[in-house]
Amino acid sequence: MSYNNFRVKTKILALGKTGVDAIKKMLPRKLKDTSFLIPNYNYYSIKSQDNLNKICFKKLNTNNKKTKEMLLGRDELIKEFLEANIVFILADTNIKSEVELIYIIAELLEELNVFIIALLATNSCSKNEMSILVNQKYFSDLCEKIDVIIPIFWNQANHTSKKIKHTVNYNVDDIFCLAIYGIWDLICAEDYYISVDLADIRKALSSNRKIAFLGIGEEIGKNRAKIALQKALIDLSCNIPIISNTKGIVLNVTARKDSITMDEVEFIIGYLEDMVHEAYIVFGVIFDSYIGDKLRITLYCSQ
Repeated sequence: MSYNNFRVKTKILALGKTGVDAIKKMLPRKLKDTSFLIPNYNYYSIKSQDNLNKICFKKLNTNNKKTKEMLLGRDELIKEFLEANIVFILADTNIKSEVELIYIIAELLEELNVFIIALLATNSCSKNEMSILVNQKYFSDLCEKIDVIIPIFWNQANHTSKKIKHTVNYNVDDIFCLAIYGIWDLICAEDYYISVDLADIRKALSSNRKIAFLGIGEEIGKNRAKIALQKALIDLSCNIPIISNTKGIVLNVTARKDSITMDEVEFIIGYLEDMVHEAYIVFGVIFDSYIGDKLRITLYCSQ
């Protein structure tokens, strides 16, 4: 079953080392109709690829207020995004130059009607810090330019290794990858039971606050659907439920074709519908022959 009616073209833009590390991991998957963009000061760290384009940024001097003047190749940059339907931006909120670049790029893309999702790594690790973060001015300013912000929380104590505290030891670059795959597979995967139209994802993730929290759960065994969903309902690092006050949900259920059952799918959907009666829910079921006996749930909850 599919609701896709056109080929979605994706751009993935990494603005710093963690994002570039994520791109390195994504390149071997050869995602269809997808290209990757990085600032030229990171270009040397990736071997030449057909779907990797160098965009001409100078490394920003954060003391210089004329940030736009430090962006090279403006027309070429717009041209790179001209045919894109969805753009993922990977950045670290602790690095001021990366946040500044998001503003610049979002302004350039404002008239192109591109769906922009920013995955922002941040070192918040408690419910109070999360609340403070999403109410900070730069977050609200970003929301004026970007369709959806997905904060990726990690503990300041683990800043060097960027380890996420979860039952699976994800790195932040792994989270970037899984967050992108969770949406990309719903729209573009060729092996699926249910896929999703980009417009439905856009509707589910669109909200006044433009913030969506991410949950990922994996499990094997008899009760894998229930356990994976319980994991996905908790933020990876903050150990906080992500479904509170949810206005929209995008759900990706991924498993091997010969292992997933309709009982598992119906349980997951029914569980979510019982928890959030008024939320707009979009879901898909994707087949992955390399996932083994695991069932993975990727959950995006807009606020």
